[in-house]
Amino acid sequence: MTSKLLFVLLLTSVGFAQSIVNHSSTNRIEQTANNTSASSSFPGLRTNPANIGAQTPVPVPRPANTNFDDVHSLLYAGSTTKIIWHMQPWFGKSQTGTVTTPNGVMPASNGHIIVGYDQNDPAQIARQVNRMLAAGGYSILLNWYGNRDSKQAHNLTNSNAIANYLTGCFNTTCPLRMGMMIDKGAFSGLCPKGPRNQKKCIITELEALFDYINAQYANKPWYLKRGAKNVAAFFIHEAEWKDTDWNGNTGVWATVKAYTNGYAMPFEYWFEDEGDATCWKHVASDGCYAFMNPPRWDVLKQLQITEGPNYYPNFYHQAQAHSAMAALGMLKAGFDDNNASWGTNRVSARRCGQEFLDTAGIVNSNYSRSTQLEFVGIMLNDYEEGTAVESGIDNCLSVSASIAGNSLHWTINKIDPAFATIATVNRLKIYFSDPVSGTFYTALDNIAPS
Repeated sequence: MTSKLLFVLLLTSVGFAQSIVNHSSTNRIEQTANNTSASSSFPGLRTNPANIGAQTPVPVPRPANTNFDDVHSLLYAGSTTKIIWHMQPWFGKSQTGTVTTPNGVMPASNGHIIVGYDQNDPAQIARQVNRMLAAGGYSILLNWYGNRDSKQAHNLTNSNAIANYLTGCFNTTCPLRMGMMIDKGAFSGLCPKGPRNQKKCIITELEALFDYINAQYANKPWYLKRGAKNVAAFFIHEAEWKDTDWNGNTGVWATVKAYTNGYAMPFEYWFEDEGDATCWKHVASDGCYAFMNPPRWDVLKQLQITEGPNYYPNFYHQAQAHSAMAALGMLKAGFDDNNASWGTNRVSARRCGQEFLDTAGIVNSNYSRSTQLEFVGIMLNDYEEGTAVESGIDNCLSVSASIAGNSLHWTINKIDPAFATIATVNRLKIYFSDPVSGTFYTALDNIAPS
């Protein structure tokens, strides 16, 4: 899913099998079934059919058997970077309507496409938490829509289900933290966007949202903290409320920050780096996070990681120049918003896993054992924008094998000759099988890919 693929070769030669004993066992189902936290009923999502020449025609693949090595294996040696999982809370599996996307009309639940699971199902939450932990996860950063707007009630129910799950297991079996990213949707329905002064309304809403977070989440042992402060991030584009005073001495942020500084444990505020370095100088900012910044569809631009080629390098340069502030980088699998009702055909191709490796490489070129990146983010389940890694990342490779005498031969095949790369393969593992029981046993492991 979030690390290089493990290829499995199966031997059925009894003679070879008999020469190796006392190895851990498995079976074909375990090695081929969906082992992700994505629903087995999820069919995958396709890009816009008008995108002729799209490198990634299926930006979010159908889930399959996927490798879950720790993401730190992709980062620089000695990395202590904390892995933060961006998570969406809105999915349901019972159709309540439809949404219109660039790909057409699609069945929907709670205004979002159906991906096969309910986000408030404890069993589903457990699957997601276990997979995030297995991949080295430190915390969830939950896209939070608040408690104020009745239209967001479903999102609040799902958010609280995740919170309740963590409360029940954090101190025993699930040491995964969670912080809140306050989405503009938490108050935009109550303080409409546009050319009007909404300062008073937004202050009222943000203070009420923080009161809820402080009372319901931040007092829990799992809540995300940095030092002696709780963490809150924001997905808010201030310019959408163009006549509102956000950053003045008596503006929205100065007022709300003073309010939350009155809590027993104040909050750090993290803002999105929108590509202009403003967040590092923001009046209320204690940290910045890197995000997507994808280009509009173009057959050549789809191969760019971001609209501006230096977005991620510039983010890390600014982070080092503001070393006292929090920096949340990004490992990006790709982007394609053609399955979102708000989509505008923005596309960054996955390039058979190279996008993910390249964004890890940008981290590695800026940080080291002696200069650590504090946090890096991964998009777990934003299916509609084509960034989700929950169902896996297709590296466009397959393996074929044969036995001639006592020799095993294999070939790694490039389904996409232009972009498939062996760099996405973690290792090879060889099993032999008992032809009677069908049980698989490990013959050799940790074979360098070739």
